[in-house]
Amino acid sequence: MVYAKFVHGETRPVDGIPDPHYHIHVFAMNATFDEVEKEWKALEVGNTVGDRTFYEAHFHHVLATKLEVSGYGIRRTEHHFELASVADSCGKV
Repeated sequence: MVYAKFVHGETRPVDGIPDPHYHIHVFAMNATFDEVEKEWKALEVGNTVGDRTFYEAHFHHVLATKLEVSGYGIRRTEHHFELASVADSCGKV
């Protein structure tokens, strides 16, 4: 499989203020090398784009679980979660 990975430490600025948010963009090229037939072929990935909300939700669930097991408190937000030890937008921890 051929892919490119782009690591970012923050999201786009909101009102001119950068938002720290470590994330990775991965772009998979539509190519894979068949070791048996010794040739490059199109990659079969199914409906990955259509199922992206499932994969995102699964990633957030796994991350939140690992954080909790490691002793970090989390608080649920409308769509995701935040570390409980970091003040929210109202300054509450």
